[in-house]
Amino acid sequence: MKTLTIDQFEFEIANDVLFAVYQNESYSGAVFTLKNGDVYDICNNYHMGPRLLIKAAGKHSDIPFKETSYSCLPKQIKVKVKNAKL
Repeated sequence: MKTLTIDQFEFEIANDVLFAVYQNESYSGAVFTLKNGDVYDICNNYHMGPRLLIKAAGKHSDIPFKETSYSCLPKQIKVKVKNAKL
């Protein structure tokens, strides 16, 4: 397992998951790519809050990233919130 921290989120990532981190003045995040090609993008927009963008099985989803949506992540990616003010 690998560990990655972005803003208030701490991720535990399986070794077979590829990821890239990005940041600018408006947002920060990470893109996680699974072996099967599914892509999970956690984007923390400083104006709109955290979002989860999912590109899996030919579909695209854009949902708020909060405790109720953590279960949308695959088992290879686990998340903890360092500061529970979401």
